[in-house]
Amino acid sequence: MKLYKILLYIATSVGLLILIAAVFPEEGINIAGLHLRFPTIEQITVPKEERELRILLTQQQEEARKDLVSLNDSADYYKHLLDSGDTRFYFPQGNSNFFAPLFAQFDAIPQSGRTIRIVHYGDSQIEMDRLSSRLRAYMQRTFGGSGPGMVPFSPIILPYSLSHSASGALTQYAPYGDKGERRSNGNYGPLVNCHHLAGSASASFKASKSRFADSLTQQYSSVRLLFDKGEGTLSATLAGKHLPTQSKQCTAAGIHTIDWKLDSAVSALSLTLSGAGELYGVMLDGGAGVAVDNVPLRGCSGQQFTQIAERVLRDSYSQMDVGLIILQFGGNSMPYLKSEKSISTYTASIGRQIDRVHKVCPTAQILFIGPSDMSTSIGGRYQTYPYLPATVAALRDTAIAHGAAFWSLYDAMGGSGSMTAWVSRGLAGPDYIHYTQRGSEIMGDCLTNAFDNAYQYYRLLARIDSKKKEKKKLDTQLSK
Repeated sequence: MKLYKILLYIATSVGLLILIAAVFPEEGINIAGLHLRFPTIEQITVPKEERELRILLTQQQEEARKDLVSLNDSADYYKHLLDSGDTRFYFPQGNSNFFAPLFAQFDAIPQSGRTIRIVHYGDSQIEMDRLSSRLRAYMQRTFGGSGPGMVPFSPIILPYSLSHSASGALTQYAPYGDKGERRSNGNYGPLVNCHHLAGSASASFKASKSRFADSLTQQYSSVRLLFDKGEGTLSATLAGKHLPTQSKQCTAAGIHTIDWKLDSAVSALSLTLSGAGELYGVMLDGGAGVAVDNVPLRGCSGQQFTQIAERVLRDSYSQMDVGLIILQFGGNSMPYLKSEKSISTYTASIGRQIDRVHKVCPTAQILFIGPSDMSTSIGGRYQTYPYLPATVAALRDTAIAHGAAFWSLYDAMGGSGSMTAWVSRGLAGPDYIHYTQRGSEIMGDCLTNAFDNAYQYYRLLARIDSKKKEKKKLDTQLSK
């Protein structure tokens, strides 16, 4: 037989098979009790290995589609929590994933080995580590880290977690209250105070046994002294019961840290210094993870940041590796805000404080926390300050306009009139301003829950993005 006839026979046979495959039902037919099936066109024309691969890819594509539907439903749930309710955050441009850059840094801590700081500034409502302690516990259990964070070299207001004393040639400076002398050069440091060293001084730090102290604050394996060195050499010696004495020196001018990395965690140590310089604080941390610094400023209205020299804040924050700065103010100004104009003047000043913090620490995100409900006697009854709701709204708008997130203590505790209810339940004190320990724990948990909602939303969006890329890759492979 001639070659062309052979080729014609083969082509005719294949064509006939393809024609039968095209019209033959895929599920087969029944004839005289027999179930007959015929291969599909794909089974005839596509190699077995390729068919199996396409089946696998199709299954993976469908699984990816179902996963995306499920993830999007979960993300919608957390977005609803973030965008509604009394404990919600308010974000600039309505960006519910505002904290994504911060969470990305936290998630990368196992690889980076960083200790990323959250600096929580506030008025007397956060004294003794109230609110901050609950946030710290959540952050350190989620992302790692331990220790009470950064504290002044000489104690001002002690947190529950620390026993602390200091003595020697120290002079305290602060731009607020009666805790220290004032300065014309604004050299106060990131804790809004500093201690000038002129000679020798020592300080001891020991974990307290308070039942209110979280266990993670009881151990520290990283100690850092932050300072602005004066003339000559600054010498620092670290010692402890189970520690070899370690002495270090700094001769360079400017803002620096002297660091000690301990082989094992301790709960007590001492520092002895000699020389001259401005002591900004001591960081007591636990290595890689999150550190939360509690900075209570009794009597402050939150307008002190523009009183601190830019250089001091900028260089200090860069040494500290700050990821988030929390500003919690407004309560101390409340008795003096008695008109729309006074509210506008105050919130404009707060806007300038946020701008200053952005300028000196551009890599950190900022959260502003508005004041709680507060009551005053009106006609013989304790009632919410008349201009408090308007102040909270104005602070929210100001924070958002200046690129900061906002969270409202006032709304979280129940809004107007809630303080009287909290006092009656033992959650706030008889001054109708400050929380009791239990009340502060409740509010701290509300704040940490808001952060956890934001973190879960961030994680879901990251998984959705990864799943979309996976599905796109599968779609491309199947289209070939």
